Amino acid sequence: MRGMTVDELRQEGHRSLPRNTLLAQVFYYGELLEKWGTGTSRMISLCQNHGIPEPEFSAHPDWFSVTFAKDFYTDERLHAMGLSDRQVQAVHYVREQGAITNKGYRENSKVSTSLALRELNDLCTRGIFMKRGKTGRNTEYILNKARSDEPSTNPS
Repeated sequence: MRGMTVDELRQEGHRSLPRNTLLAQVFYYGELLEKWGTGTSRMISLCQNHGIPEPEFSAHPDWFSVTFAKDFYTDERLHAMGLSDRQVQAVHYVREQGAITNKGYRENSKVSTSLALRELNDLCTRGIFMKRGKTGRNTEYILNKARSDEPSTNPS
């Protein structure tokens, strides 16, 4: 019987193919398993509920692994989203300082006011930053802790 793909593991109610049936039975009888074939979908759901990235699954003929990340905002993820190095640096800055302004972005990145505004608004559109405060000089950009795939703020 062939193994399962990662895409199949992500589907609700997929078939169960324990690699070590003895170990699976121990977990089942120890009431550490509720039902066969529900573990991966429960892991995904729990991660979503706790506001952390979904686990990454890797399946090979001889092994299976699950990787959990505590942070959406790793350099690898940010670059994979197509962010510039300046934007990645801004995310680091906000993680350390709590917020950034347009002026702070300009000073750290050595860019014009309009480019800073475009790049900060892009971070808002992508759901990474949220605007806090009124418009103009009082606007601060903070990390979006909820982190959904929907834009969190309508940039202006």
